[in-house]
This record gives sequence, C-alpha cells and structure tokens, in this order.
Amino acid sequence: MLFAGNLGVNLDVNRNVLFLSSGRAALWLTLKAASRLQTRRQEVIVPAYTCPAVVSAVLKAGLQPVLCDINLEDFGYLPEALADTVSERTLAVVAVHLFGYPCALGRVLDIARRSGSYAIEDAAQAFGNPPVRRGGPGYRPGFEADAGFFSFGRGKPLSVLHGGVLIASSEDLYHEALRIYGNLNRSGRFQALRYSAYLAAYWLFWRPSLYWIPSSIPFLHLGETLFEKDFLIRRGLPSAGSVLANLMHSLERELQTRSATAAWYSERLGSLPGLFLPPDPAYPYLRYPLVAATNELRDRILCELSNRGFKSAVLYPAPLNELPRLREVLQDTRVYPNAHSLSSRLVTLPLHSGLSHEDRSRLLEAIRKACAAPPCAGAESDPAGSASSRELAKRERGCR
Repeated sequence: MLFAGNLGVNLDVNRNVLFLSSGRAALWLTLKAASRLQTRRQEVIVPAYTCPAVVSAVLKAGLQPVLCDINLEDFGYLPEALADTVSERTLAVVAVHLFGYPCALGRVLDIARRSGSYAIEDAAQAFGNPPVRRGGPGYRPGFEADAGFFSFGRGKPLSVLHGGVLIASSEDLYHEALRIYGNLNRSGRFQALRYSAYLAAYWLFWRPSLYWIPSSIPFLHLGETLFEKDFLIRRGLPSAGSVLANLMHSLERELQTRSATAAWYSERLGSLPGLFLPPDPAYPYLRYPLVAATNELRDRILCELSNRGFKSAVLYPAPLNELPRLREVLQDTRVYPNAHSLSSRLVTLPLHSGLSHEDRSRLLEAIRKACAAPPCAGAESDPAGSASSRELAKRERGCR
C-alpha cells in the first residue's frame, strides 16, 4: 500500500484508505459494503447530470439508481429535490463534486443522516482541490462524508490511467469494505504490461493540439463517456501506485496552473455576450465550465473549437435518463430541468499544465468568433450578456 501511505502524508489524511483499479471500483466497493450493513435498503440517489460510470457502479453492486435534479450554483443537488427523493429505501446519497468544484455538502449530509442513509462523496474529479468557503471554513472534497473516492483515470488532475482510492470515515463501512477488498483479485503481469502501453501513449500526446492522435486510437476511448454494465474490479496495480506516489509532489503545481488558467479565461471571457462564467473565476476546476445562453450558441462554440483541433469540449451530452444506453436501464421518463439545461448549453475548456499560451489564445479566438456571429433565426439570447453561474441559477429559478 505504498501509494495509500503517500496519500496520507501529502494530504494530511488520517483515514482508512484502500487502493483499487478505478474510481468506479472504489464506489462499487463502498456501496457493496453499505448494502451488507443495511440489507433492506436498495436505492442509491445520484445526480441526474453526472458520469454514467456512477450508474455502472450502482448496478454492479446490485442496487437501484434513483435520479435527482441538480442546482446551477455549485452543480450539486437541488436541496428541495433531494429532500423529496430520499426515502426509507435509500441506502446512500452520492454527492458529486462536478468539475472538481466542491458542492454545498452540509445540506446533503443533513438529509442523508436524518434518513439513516450513507453519504458518499464522488470526488473523482477533485483530487487535492482546496476548500470553498461559503461563510465558514469550508471542507476538502472527498473527506467529509461517510466515505469518499477519487479517480486517477483519463483526464483527471493527477492522471495515470489507472486507479481509484476509497477513503472512509465510517469505521463500520471501512471494515466491511476491507473484508470484501481482501477477496479481490490482484492484477497480473499482462495487465501491468498493458497498463504501461496505455500510459506511454497517453502521456506522449496529451497536449490539446495533439489530442486527435490518441483520440483516434480505439482502445484508449478518449473523449468518450462510457456506460458499461460490467467492468473489472481488482486491487490497484502496484506499478500505478508507485507512479502516483512519485507524482504527488507535482500536484500542487498542477492545481496552481489550473487556477491561473481559469483566472485567465474568466478575465477574457467575462466581457463576451451570452456566456455564463463558473461560480469561482480562479478555482482549479478539472475543466473550466462555461455555459452558453442558448444551445445554438453552445453548438457554434463547439464547431469553432473543433475547426481548430480542440475536441471533447462537452463533458456529458445529456442527463443520465436521456442517454440512449441508459434509457432502458433506468426506465425514468421524468424531466430534470436543471440537468437538461446545463447539458444542452455547457462547454468545458482545458486547464491542465500541458496547455500552452498559444493553445489558450486559439481557444479564446474560437469562442470570440462564435459569440460575434449573429444568432440563428428563432434562437433566444440572454439580453443581459455575460453573468456568473450563480446569477444564471437565480434567473432560471425565477422562470420556473
């Protein structure tokens, strides 16, 4: 457990830590342990807009995912919707820190604990991120709930294409997870060699201007949002743990770079019409979340970015129950207004340290050109121009 020990030293973690093959494997392990402790509860609440891998983990644990709408201020749960969704059947509430930005967790913890449910933080995109102080000291994402997990897969702040970490503050949950963990298979030599090949290809072409090269390699699945009914669950590869331990020293520098690049975007995009900036202009997001006033403007931006060689600018294309591969699985025909609104107008921009000044300038040029173009007939624009996502949330609450 070399990496687990290194994690504790670098992030001052005095918690129970387990290293697995992926973030969704860590979520599966958490849910499997929770279901053994509360056998009569079978439902897991997840945001309507999040990674489909969350649903994969819930289903593989033999549980039922239940969707809940998000808010447009910090992209966490809409509190009143969560209060209406939780029930005596709820085993756990998964709070997702979307884009790596800490959601307002206090209300989620309160609702979960009053219902007797576990609260689990999906901090897959938030490893090492700082607290957000909302009138108090704030909290580090991943460490506040009964359990939390991080991912080190494709595109994460500290990415080595393998590995997920479960951190449990609940002793009962940890010891049950540890019993299951002890029976998991270890990865063999073939998996280690395959992993090394993936890692070499990923690091060789990770700059945005070269992204088209690895994205054309089928087995890497870069830029794809995958839902898989089944996936591999193993203990984490020791070689991946060693790479992660050696990279921990670079994490702070990476977060500083992301923060500075976010501030650079915010300063230059704030004056453009029809754009809503993220809640914190200089936070080290996984990707910079930019919301267009209309779907038509969002599509123009995506087109201009694509013309300049920038792909994968959409995080997830739709709410979970609107994704083709999940419609039959979830059988949920409800409309989640905020999740739908965000997914139809969201553009995400890269922030990582491989982004050059030339790359940023080309991104900015593409967005400026899209915003300067006249809107298509019938497209509704926002007369107020640019605004923060918090202002956007207030306006949309007033429209409902």
